[in-house]
Amino acid sequence: MTNESAILRAYALLSQERYDEAEQMLKGAPGALNTPSGADLFARLRFEQGFAEEARQIWERINRAFPDFEPANKALAAFVSPPEQQDDDATDGGGRRL
Repeated sequence: MTNESAILRAYALLSQERYDEAEQMLKGAPGALNTPSGADLFARLRFEQGFAEEARQIWERINRAFPDFEPANKALAAFVSPPEQQDDDATDGGGRRL
């Protein structure tokens, strides 16, 4: 099986929340984790499994090796950009927002 086929199959397994099988598929394909798309999928898998810090580290390694790989760049941007929050202090004293 080619790396591309393994990555596509692992993606399908991940979308079905079959995490262990997806991980085995990626790790069983020699070189799949050395490609940006394979490593990105593994980071997404780790994130879905609750290992956000490990996922971030993988995305950072992808970013260093492949700085133009957009999926990893977007994932990293989500880590450094906190969700927008309303500033509850911005009122006119009567409870009305400024």
